Amino acid sequence: MLKGASAVVHLAARTHVLHEKAADPQAAYRAINVEVTRRLACCAVAAGVRRFVFLSSIKVNGEATLGAPYTEASPPQPLDAYGRTKLEAERALAEIGRAHV
Repeated sequence: MLKGASAVVHLAARTHVLHEKAADPQAAYRAINVEVTRRLACCAVAAGVRRFVFLSSIKVNGEATLGAPYTEASPPQPLDAYGRTKLEAERALAEIGRAHV
């Protein structure tokens, strides 16, 4: 499906579930937010897509800035399954990017 595409904009995610029904919520978040993202990125590489835009989340940084805004140098401090898996996805994409630049 990506053949001939010059870019992928990836916005899909398992987000804030209000009434959790999954037996293992962390695994459910990981399946979508990390594994689907990783597979899509690998498919994009295989198809020769040159640009991959990923929408992550501020929740990777934490829940509150406590007096100072987050910066690029701020250490990640995700506190929930959503934030943790978005950080995992960022790291997976960085690894794929380094391997295919």
